[in-house]
Amino acid sequence: SGWIHTFSLNHKLWDLAKFKKDGMVATNPKPVLVKENAKYCMKIQNNGHTGHPMHLHGHSFQVVELDGEKIENGPIRDTIQIPPRCHTAKICFKANNPGKWLFHCHMIEHVEHGMATSIEYQV
Repeated sequence: SGWIHTFSLNHKLWDLAKFKKDGMVATNPKPVLVKENAKYCMKIQNNGHTGHPMHLHGHSFQVVELDGEKIENGPIRDTIQIPPRCHTAKICFKANNPGKWLFHCHMIEHVEHGMATSIEYQV
């Protein structure tokens, strides 16, 4: 498609082009595994040349840090824009909605090139 690069989350590329014909089923090479009712924090870092609106399905998260600066009572969101060139954010959420949930860049062409992972509850 003319792309000369890929995108990843959790240091893995999730090839969403491998969906099965019987529905949108694909194996995530490295899901984020969580336990119900526990609190989890993730650091998102963008070293690339384009911004990424990061979206978490099934949960809301609190923004607790931007570019290394702690935020007291940060905003509650399900999407956060991470600007290009070495910007970071730390987000925290409570695992209170069991299932398998997508966490991905909201730019569809970035998802198509691997910038997706899943939040999966352990039993």
